[in-house]
Parts: sequence; C-alpha cells; structure tokens
Amino acid sequence: MQEKKSFKIPFEVYEIEEYKTEDEFMFALVELYKLMIEQLYSFCNHKYQDQNGEFNTMSRMDSVIAGNVARLIKLSTSFLQNICEGKSEICFILDRCIAETCINLKLILLNPEEKSKQDYIKYSLKTEKKLHDTITKNIESRDGIELPIEKRMKESIESSFNSSGLELKDVNKNFKWKNVYERTKAIGEEFYYKTHYGISSHSIHGNWQEIMFNHLNENENGFQINLSWKKPRPQLIEGSLLQILDTTKIIIENEIVNETIKKELLNNYKLLLAASSLLSFKHEELINNSR
Repeated sequence: MQEKKSFKIPFEVYEIEEYKTEDEFMFALVELYKLMIEQLYSFCNHKYQDQNGEFNTMSRMDSVIAGNVARLIKLSTSFLQNICEGKSEICFILDRCIAETCINLKLILLNPEEKSKQDYIKYSLKTEKKLHDTITKNIESRDGIELPIEKRMKESIESSFNSSGLELKDVNKNFKWKNVYERTKAIGEEFYYKTHYGISSHSIHGNWQEIMFNHLNENENGFQINLSWKKPRPQLIEGSLLQILDTTKIIIENEIVNETIKKELLNNYKLLLAASSLLSFKHEELINNSR
C-alpha cells in the first residue's frame, strides 16, 4: 500500500484560466487522476489495514466491496498508464470496465443488505454453473465416462462455489442481479448508460464504429488499415475521473466509520471534484473558441 501523503491540488485556478492547449489540460487531468487513485489507496489503508499495516481478514460479504475497490484501483491505474502512453483504444476498453465496476459498487453500497451482495455473487457464478451442467451432460452421454480435463474443470468450478459459500443448486435462472442497464436504472443513472456506457460497448466488442474510427483511414477510394495509436483527448480522462470520484464519495460515506477520517477524505473529494469540474468547463470553452 502507498504511504499517506499530504493532499494538495497541484495547480491554481488562475493557471487553468491561462491554458491554451489540450496538452495543458491533459497534464492537469493526469495529475488529478493520480490524486484520485491515491484517495482510493487512502480509503483502503483506513478500512482494511490494522495498526501494523497488515491486511485484515474479513467475511465473504465484506470482501465483495473490498474486492471491487481493489479492481477499481487496478483498472484506473492501467487506464492512466495507457493515457500516458497515448493509447486511447485501450483506454476506452478499460473505461468500460471501470464504469461497470463503479455501477456495481454503487448498487451494492446503496443497497447494503446482505442479500444484494449474495445476488451479486450468484450472478457472477452463472457461467460456471452452465459450464458444469454442460460437462455433466457430456459425461452422461458417454455412459458416465469422465475425461481427465472434465474432472479438473468440474473440480475447479466446484471449488469456486465452495469459496463463494454456495452450492450449484443455489444458482438458477431467477437472478435478482439484473443486467447493466437495469443496474444503472436502479441507481438513477439511466442517462449515463445511454450517453457513455452503452457507447463504450463498441470498444469492448469491436463493433464497426470502433473499427472505422480507430483502425481504418478513409480516403476517396475506400479505406486503408491504420496501425497507429490514437492520442487520447481530455474528454476521455474527464469522464473516467468524474465517474470514479462520484463512486469514491459513496464508498467513503458508507464504509468509513471514523468521522474524522471520513471528513478528511470527503474534503479531499470535494477539492478534486471542484478542480475536475473546472478543468472540464474550461476545456469545453477551449473547444468552442477554436471552432
């Protein structure tokens, strides 16, 4: 884990007013993104470590939140790395994963009863259950002859169920954990799904829009292959930053018990949000003035 650092926004308002290029906005946004990731680490330090700096052992239900926070840290770190390497194609893919992790965390935190976490776990095991059923049917079709690879696969799936505190029969088709669109509706972010999450699906699935935009160049006679990386623009990091900040606020409010620490982290969140919003607003002004 990272050691605690003093928190400070690395630029002043008057400096933002003087920005004339997108590179200046990108630099500032990258610095804010670093600070945002540090706040997630700070949350983990306060929530999941003891006085000796060792990770606490927690229940399966508590680990649902902890595991998703760890995933969010790793995804956002990888996102930032690819931003700095100028690989927007990879950033869009990671941004989609970040968005769904934020949606899952919000839904679980805003519905804190144990059943919500249990539904999340059950939904996650549906693919393993289907595979186990398929393997079992294949074995039955051979009059009970089991191949070595089938035995290993079944044991692996059954181990996942045991670690999750569930039996195969507990996972059926009546899932309470809905698809992503229904989850965004449940947390009041249906518009976000339509304007951001749904569009980013192109990058995950390699739809034509993504291929045409990132991997082909069009000319008067048709198309040419494009093997160059697209340079990220500020809008890409702005969206991810604001989405994670909103999730971080909910995490802090619901998971930090110590009021002094909660106040400190929420104050840092407010400063980050104000700086991020100002950068986004000023960048929009730059775009409009350059038309």
